[in-house]
Amino acid sequence: MSATLAVARRSYSRLCCPSPFHPMQLRHILPPVLSARTYSSDVVVKRDYQKERFRIHTLHPSRLRSSDLIDVSLKTRMRVYGPGCEYPFTGLPYGHHFPQGTRGFLYYNSPKAGDPPAAGELRFRLISGNTPASFVQGSDLQFPNGLPWCIPLLAMIDKLENIREHRNYQSMRQLLLDDGLVTPALLETCAAMLDAYKYRSPSSRRIIHSFGQLFHISFDMVSFPFFALSMNQLRYAAYHGIYCEYDSRLTPYLGSALCCFERSNLPQHKGTRTAVIRIVKILSPVTCRYPNYNGPLTLPVEGELVQRNYHRTGLQPRSFNVDSIRYMGLRMLFRDES
Repeated sequence: MSATLAVARRSYSRLCCPSPFHPMQLRHILPPVLSARTYSSDVVVKRDYQKERFRIHTLHPSRLRSSDLIDVSLKTRMRVYGPGCEYPFTGLPYGHHFPQGTRGFLYYNSPKAGDPPAAGELRFRLISGNTPASFVQGSDLQFPNGLPWCIPLLAMIDKLENIREHRNYQSMRQLLLDDGLVTPALLETCAAMLDAYKYRSPSSRRIIHSFGQLFHISFDMVSFPFFALSMNQLRYAAYHGIYCEYDSRLTPYLGSALCCFERSNLPQHKGTRTAVIRIVKILSPVTCRYPNYNGPLTLPVEGELVQRNYHRTGLQPRSFNVDSIRYMGLRMLFRDES
C-alpha cells in the first residue's frame, strides 16, 4: 500500500466517526470588514428564527466558550451573529435541512504545515456534551459523501459586487481577523486570486491543493472541474471525466467514490513529475450501464489506481504529467519538488 493511500485512508477514517443521524441527500452547492478591498425524519420542525439566533465570540478551537455552542438540528439554515455585526451568517445548506443532532461549535480548520495559507476552511464540530471540553472527542459534521461540511476561506472573501455574499460572511471574516487566524494580507492575496474567476465560485467546486487530499467523484461525470490552489495562486481546470471515454464521451459506469491524487512512482514515469488517481473509498456500488461493455475503461476498484486500456501501451493508470501544457494546473501538487 502506498504512503499516500495510507494517509488518505487515515484521513477518511477520521472523517467517518459514527454519528447519530442519517443525513438527507446532499444538495450540491460544496475578509475582514474592510472598505472596498483595502485590506431520518423528513419533517422539518418549524421554529422562530428570531428566538433561535446564535451569537458566537470566536472561531478558534482553543478559545471556545459554552456560549458559543449552537444547535441547528432540523433547521434549513443557521443564523449566527458575531460581535458587533449587523448581518447574520446563514451558513451552507445541508440538503433540505440539517440532521437531527447537529449540535456543536463552528470553528476554523487552519491549514496544516506546508499547505497553502488559503487552504483553511470553516467547519462544524459535533459534540455530545455542553462545554468546549467535548471538542476534542467530537467529530466534524459530514455530508453524505463522507467529506466534511465546510466553507473554504476562498468562498468567504469579500466580494463587493455580490452584496448578499458580502453580508453573509461579514461576521465570519471579522472573527477570523479578531482571532488572529488570518491576516489582512492573506485576505488581500485571496481577493487577488479570485479576481480572474468572478463567474466561478470556489464555494461550489472542489479545491485541490495536496497529495492525499480526498475529493468526491461520480463515475458517470463527463468532466472533472476543480480549482487548483498553490501557495499564492488559484487556477481553474476542467479535465475529461475520470471514467468517461475520450472520443465518444461514453460513461459506462454508475456509482461514486472518494479519491485522491498521489505522486506516481511507477517505472514508466521515472524522471517525470506525474500524478495518478487512487480510489480510496467506493461510496455507492459500481454498476455497468452496458452489460457487454468492452471499451477502454476498466471497472473501478477500491484501493486501486484509476486505469484504462490505451491503444499503444495497453492497460495503464490514468496519469497527469504536470510538465505538459495540458496538465500544468496540477503543478502545485509538486510544490516541494520545484
